[in-house]
Amino acid sequence: MYEKYSGLPDTTKSSSKSGGSSERPSSRTGNPSGRNVEYIQTPNRSSGSSAGGKRPSGRRARARKRKLILGIASVALLALLAVAAVVLVKSCAGPVEVEPATGKFHSGVYINGMNLSDKTVDEVRPQLESNESYALSNIAITLSSEQINATITGADMNANSNLNAVIDQALSGGSNQVYYTSISIDETALTNRINAINQTSSQPPVEPAVALDFSKSSSPQYTEGKAGFGLDVTSTVELIKQTIESGQLQTTLSPTLTTVQPNETLEEVKAHTAEIGRCTTTYSFKGTAEDTDEARTFLIPNRAFNVEKGAAIINGQVVLPGETWSFTNSLTARCASAILQSL
Repeated sequence: MYEKYSGLPDTTKSSSKSGGSSERPSSRTGNPSGRNVEYIQTPNRSSGSSAGGKRPSGRRARARKRKLILGIASVALLALLAVAAVVLVKSCAGPVEVEPATGKFHSGVYINGMNLSDKTVDEVRPQLESNESYALSNIAITLSSEQINATITGADMNANSNLNAVIDQALSGGSNQVYYTSISIDETALTNRINAINQTSSQPPVEPAVALDFSKSSSPQYTEGKAGFGLDVTSTVELIKQTIESGQLQTTLSPTLTTVQPNETLEEVKAHTAEIGRCTTTYSFKGTAEDTDEARTFLIPNRAFNVEKGAAIINGQVVLPGETWSFTNSLTARCASAILQSL
């Protein structure tokens, strides 16, 4: 006969060491009924019970939920990255073409500090051109030193602006952009202007010289040479170009000057200067008692004039080593030139 299992453990039963089940003996003392009782095996709660089986299922459900959340987050992140990539590609693409006649500047767009937000080109061009014309006409680069003082204007350099290009760039650009124009110059015109300043402001060197004034001394009189100066045209042009490119349109610069030495030194002049001959003649303006009236009034004064004129013509003539000099040829050439000038 079987006894129905009540579901409650019997504390008097000994646990089996094998299989985790408890069995009752077929008979035991103290049984009042004297019947044989057979017990069924008790359920093993540690393995295979209905309550314990729910725990692994819950863990698996939670793991699946976590995987689902991570998957959704990954998809969302990939979507955000894709959107960012699209925005980046669009921002790196070329500017959007805008029709100048009808298009308007975006919000926060400035050119040379002027706000162009939501305005058309026709609305802003007059003021922009006026501002640029004022800047070009007021360019003044002054070259100043102890020897030179000159000013170079925008007109001297044929200065011009890239305003039209900047307007097109600002019109097709995005919002909140700031643009500035730049000034360019004609380097050839600038070089010509610097050369002109150099010609009028530079000082040529003074060559050493020798003079023969026998009324003062019977020896030659020497004069020391003196160095001249001029503009270094190449470096001055480059200096002005860099100044304009940096945005300085009104400033004073110290130009580089070059020193121009005389062709000869005083020692060289002395080395090839020497007396090679001497002659003396005398004459009197008054004449003597034996002179006739014609001699005193005509011949003697004319002779004196010719002597002085001839001496003045040949005075100071320099004959270099190896050269020849003719008094007659020199005097004849000077007289012929004087006659031609008087005709």
